[in-house]
Amino acid sequence: MHIQITDFGTAKILSADSKQARANSFVGTAQYVSPELLTEKSACKSSDLWALGCIVYQLVAGLPPFRAGNEYLIFQKIIKLEYEFPEKFFPKAKDLVEKLLVNKQM
Repeated sequence: MHIQITDFGTAKILSADSKQARANSFVGTAQYVSPELLTEKSACKSSDLWALGCIVYQLVAGLPPFRAGNEYLIFQKIIKLEYEFPEKFFPKAKDLVEKLLVNKQM
């Protein structure tokens, strides 16, 4: 079985021969935006891994890891990696999320 999670509304096609390894655009849901997209204004493969970490967290906890009253506050929490795990979060899932939600600038 294979599972593919995608949102083509935020996709950008980069040609195989292109030297461009990043997409310089900002679209998507605030709760899934990676720190590098907020600070460097570009997305890369690690942005996809970050979003996967957010999805795994939400599938287990029932809520996204980064929550606040508005997008600005959500973005601040993302940059500072401010999130908590619920008490009954599965340990193996927690380990995976901690390995995916990484801010390389910290």
